[in-house]
Amino acid sequence: MVETSALFRRIVALTTGLIGCYITFLIIKAPVLAIISSINPSRDIPTAVYGKIDAPEFQYKKLTNADSQYILNTKNGRLPTDFPSMLPVFRLRQPLFSYEAGKNAQKTGGILGYYDDTFRSLTNDQVYTWEDSTFNSRLDINTKTREINLNLPLFGKGDYYTAGKLTSTVATEQARNMLTAAGRFSDMYYSGIAKTYMGKFVGGEIRPVDFDYETQIVRVDFYRNFATFPIMGPDPYKGLLHVWVGIPNDPKYKQLVFPKVEVYQWELVDKEKDQDATYPIIPVSLAWEEVAQNRGVLSGILPKDGNPFESYVPIRVDKILINKIYLAYYDSPKLQKYLQPIYVFEGNYTTVGSSAGQITLYYPAISGDYVLPVEDSTITTPITAK
Repeated sequence: MVETSALFRRIVALTTGLIGCYITFLIIKAPVLAIISSINPSRDIPTAVYGKIDAPEFQYKKLTNADSQYILNTKNGRLPTDFPSMLPVFRLRQPLFSYEAGKNAQKTGGILGYYDDTFRSLTNDQVYTWEDSTFNSRLDINTKTREINLNLPLFGKGDYYTAGKLTSTVATEQARNMLTAAGRFSDMYYSGIAKTYMGKFVGGEIRPVDFDYETQIVRVDFYRNFATFPIMGPDPYKGLLHVWVGIPNDPKYKQLVFPKVEVYQWELVDKEKDQDATYPIIPVSLAWEEVAQNRGVLSGILPKDGNPFESYVPIRVDKILINKIYLAYYDSPKLQKYLQPIYVFEGNYTTVGSSAGQITLYYPAISGDYVLPVEDSTITTPITAK
C-alpha cells in the first residue's frame, strides 16, 4: 500500500511537471520564434525589405463604351492554381551624374545620323536636341535618364525607301546593333524576344505588307524577360525598346535608316540580392474579380484588321474572352523605384458589327497592405488580400 501511494505521488509530480513545462512552452513559443525569425527569416514569410512601395503607374487604353462583358475562357474554364504566394520586388537603378553623359549623347546622335550641324539646344540642362530641317525630324536624348526619342515624319516619304531588301531578321539585327552601339541593349534583352511588323507605303501612309518583297519599313519591338517572367511595358504590344528600320535609296540620308526610335532602358540594382525582398501576392481570384467588374487596367488592344504603324484610336468592345492569365513584371517609360509583379489577363474581344482582335489587361499583384496610399486617381489602387 505504501509503495502504491509513493508511485502515485511520483506520477502526479511528473504529470504536474510536464503540464508546467507545456504551459511554459506555450508562453515563450511566440517570442522565441519571433526572435529566431528575425535572425533567420523563413523563406515562406514575405520579408517586405523596402517597406511599403509605390503603386505601379499604368497607362490606360480608352474605349467608346463602359459596359464590356468579361468571360473566363481558359482551357479548363477555371482560374490557374499554380501561382506563388509571394514574389521578389527589384530595385531599379536611379540616374547618376556623369561627366561623360554629354559626350555619350553626341555619340548616340551620330549613330542615328545627327551631327553638330543639326544640333539645336540643350533644352533643360540634361536634354540634348537635334532638329533636321531636311526631313522635319527631331531627336531628344536625355543625358540623365538616357532616354531616346526620335521622330521623323514618314508621310509621303515612300520614294526615299527601297523595297524588298529588308527581312524581319535583317531589320532586327540592324536595330539590335544600333542599340548595342548606343549602349542601350542589356543582357536581359539578349535573353528576351523581338517582334517585327513589315510595312509599305500606300498613298503616303504606311500599311502592313501583303507580301514580304513589298517591305520598305520594319517596326521592331524588343522585350526582356526575368527568369520565367516576362517584363511588360504600359502597352503589351509595344516594347520599351522600339525602333523603325528602313533602307534609304540614297546612303547619304543616314537619318532615314532609323526614322523612329523610343528607348526607355532601366537597369536592376542587384537582382541576386533582391531575390530576398519578397512581397505577398493577392490570390488570382481577387484579381479576376476586380477585372471582371471592369476595374482592371485596359493596357493593350490589337484589332485584327488594325495597323501597327498607326496610333491607337478608341473603339467599342462588347465582349472580352480571357484565355490566359499569368504573372509578369511591370516596367514603364517613367522610371519607377521598383520592378514589381502584376497579373496579366490576355484574350480576345468581339464587337457587334465589327471585327474582333486581341486584348490585354493588367492588375497589380502585390497586396494593398504593402503599397503606399494612392493620391492620383488615374493609378489603380491595389486590392488588399482578404
